[in-house]
Amino acid sequence: MILRAPALPPGGTLGIVAPSSWAKARNLRRGVATLRGFGYRVKLFCSFRWKDGYLAGRDAVRAAALNRALQDPGVDAVVCARGGYGVLRIVDRVDFAAIRRRPRIIVGFSDITVLELAIWKHCRLVTFYGPMAAFRSPPYNWRWWRHVLAARTPVGPVPLPAGHRPRFIRPGRATGRILGGTLSLVSKLVGTPHLPDLDGAILFLEDVDERPYKIDGYLAHLRLAGVLDRVGGVVLANFKKCRPRGRSSLGLDRIFRDYFGKARYPVAIGFPFGHEDPMFTLPQGVRATLDSRRGNMILREPGVR
Repeated sequence: MILRAPALPPGGTLGIVAPSSWAKARNLRRGVATLRGFGYRVKLFCSFRWKDGYLAGRDAVRAAALNRALQDPGVDAVVCARGGYGVLRIVDRVDFAAIRRRPRIIVGFSDITVLELAIWKHCRLVTFYGPMAAFRSPPYNWRWWRHVLAARTPVGPVPLPAGHRPRFIRPGRATGRILGGTLSLVSKLVGTPHLPDLDGAILFLEDVDERPYKIDGYLAHLRLAGVLDRVGGVVLANFKKCRPRGRSSLGLDRIFRDYFGKARYPVAIGFPFGHEDPMFTLPQGVRATLDSRRGNMILREPGVR
């Protein structure tokens, strides 16, 4: 059974959490002001004062704060402050039972890939790969964030920003549940109990500030683990600051051709998912159709109920 959270109501309460790295005080304050400006109530389950190196507090503190937000009956949506690193350290402490008892909207991207994929694996709850509280986002990002979290009807074709044209390196048409996130984190979940079954899925991948040889290595890991043989389609979204550095490097186009040039399923490049603006809020787990003839992906189910 697929779980969907209730739609985010006007004036709903957002619980802000930081399960990964800490956010700068000015960024968190600005984000809270933006969300309040949209009419939402905001409840903080984190503090910019909680710091443990690159983490937003010690593991026990971050896990407990996240679980308090997931258990709070007054919270309509749990919104991550930022990514960075840290969910891998606490994913085995997440209160998945609380999520199953009272599903609610959960939003984030980047390091939050781990949390969202684990939630799909253990709860089958649709989550949302989209803007976070401590990030400055352009109007497109927030417009679709608000729409997707409130819409009880399917979005349909992904609304592409002006001048944004995905391309297909392998043609075809495939329908499956859209799942994925930041490539480096998807790769790290292989072999753990928290990677969901990706058989037949439309796998979306993106990343930021990774050298091409690392992108190559992450894709090799997925191929050797059999993941790339079982998916129904692939979307290679934004790979911000992942360009070659030096003459001896391979470029991403070459790497993508090596792994997907003979794929039996459609493979697209350039959808607005991930670290680079504009960013569409993607509901993880809904059925989607990737179609090279239409040059787009169609979301066939709503993310909320």
